[in-house]
Amino acid sequence: AAVRQAAAATRRRGRLLTLALHSCNIAAVRELLTTWDSAPLPAAAWRGLHSVVRNEPRSALEAELVRFIAARGLDAVEVPLWALLQLGRRRQNAEDGQDGLDKLGEGPKVATDEERDERMARCQASMHEEACAKLEALLACERDAGDNSDEDSPQLPQPILVALRRCGDTASRQHFEEFLRNRLGEKKFAKRRGQAATRELLSELRSAFSKKRTPDLALASELLRLGASPKARERDDLEEDPWESARADTEDDDGTPRTVLELLALNRHADPQATSMAVSRAIALKADPNRGRFGQRPLVLAVSARNSAAAEALLLGGAEINRQALVGLRKISRSSLREGMEATFFKRYLEKPTITMEEIGLWASVQCGFVSTATKALETGAPVDAWVLTGLRRCQNEENRETLEAALRRRLGSRWFESLRAEAATAELLLELKEAVADRRDPDEGLVRQLLGLGANPDARTGDPDNSDGGSDFSDDDEDDEDDEDEEEEDVEEEKDDDGDDDSEELLLERRSRLDAPGCPSTDVAVNQMVAGRPPQRRRLS
Repeated sequence: AAVRQAAAATRRRGRLLTLALHSCNIAAVRELLTTWDSAPLPAAAWRGLHSVVRNEPRSALEAELVRFIAARGLDAVEVPLWALLQLGRRRQNAEDGQDGLDKLGEGPKVATDEERDERMARCQASMHEEACAKLEALLACERDAGDNSDEDSPQLPQPILVALRRCGDTASRQHFEEFLRNRLGEKKFAKRRGQAATRELLSELRSAFSKKRTPDLALASELLRLGASPKARERDDLEEDPWESARADTEDDDGTPRTVLELLALNRHADPQATSMAVSRAIALKADPNRGRFGQRPLVLAVSARNSAAAEALLLGGAEINRQALVGLRKISRSSLREGMEATFFKRYLEKPTITMEEIGLWASVQCGFVSTATKALETGAPVDAWVLTGLRRCQNEENRETLEAALRRRLGSRWFESLRAEAATAELLLELKEAVADRRDPDEGLVRQLLGLGANPDARTGDPDNSDGGSDFSDDDEDDEDDEDEEEEDVEEEKDDDGDDDSEELLLERRSRLDAPGCPSTDVAVNQMVAGRPPQRRRLS
């Protein structure tokens, strides 16, 4: 029983060490290694270190591990080959050799800082020498097995090439680069190093997206210089590093393997200038801004993520405007953001139209204030739905808006026009409240007042605000997956309460509960106005 308890305790500490390494918790790593017993470090802990892409936190973790190995002795710690290569340092002076190495595991009971530094340097020199011997043996086995010029041979695992870039000692790194070039040949070495750099680039962009931070552009530039492909997509077969396969299905992404441009487009938390630079650089290196799986092109993802910097950079880089991107654009409620993106889209559309207004739908003509196009569509029997009335409210040209309103009243009749406008206002009110909850911001008080004045129903419950096609029979043919022509991306997720629904008042109250200071003025005004005078229920058009 005591043995089982000890083994269980070791496993628990191993899991803690693995998590601490992966999350770059340096203090926890130091404490766990200081109290570590004679058990070997688990393989998962080394994979946790391998999963850290950014240089600064990884260097601190490496120092703690080197200190641990130097104190225990290299013979007492099982270190994988890639870690030996990454942590080792080439010996500068031959006289620093065997005398010091023989004492690695013996260090004094109480060592000074200078003695500890010297012992760590000797330990790293020993790791470099052992890495040389093991790498030579590995490549010898490959030659003995025939090495039929198989460039994808598994005999040289990708972590070794990753570790080569991460090696902090210039002399050691140059030694191994020359060694591998001589053994593999320049072409084969360059290809394998490029594959490793691509893997690291995608890992850094995924990490930045998941942790809502700006990608490390200096690291990305270095990886591109080493041959990383900006056109590559994340892989599903990530047996070598299970941490990379943890692409969680979140509200921001469904965990689908993404390309460089797609990850940049989805990361709306990154610095806008850095995003623009990164997107422009990727496109300059031949990344295709019009390619994506299941119709999810980078521009569509940027719009759905409300990433205006990425959308603008993609449009400048040649991204084509398609109907899916415009459908996503109309689902943005925040006026300042949507109108800024609309201006960018409109400018690009005038320069290079890739889709007609008839293909987009009547709502787009109405929202842009194109009186002649919208009037002609109404005369030819184009369907009118709630999105057309939403486009009417959003039309920024007052004179054209009044003209279009008169045309719609003639087409529908005043009774049905008012009913449909109230339905559109209700859907837009719910869209604004849901977006405010998702973005942790205050609802737009002016917009809430306006929508309630147009007849929005405060008792309405959330649903899918985009069941209609906005008066268009056009379907987007995506060249990357023709079998998915009719599949449209749904960007507004349903938020449900305990009975499967939630309404506009509950969304406002949820927003208030998230504020640090209760009684936010704009939230109070919206709630009070909705509760004070509830308009009668309006029938939905069949």
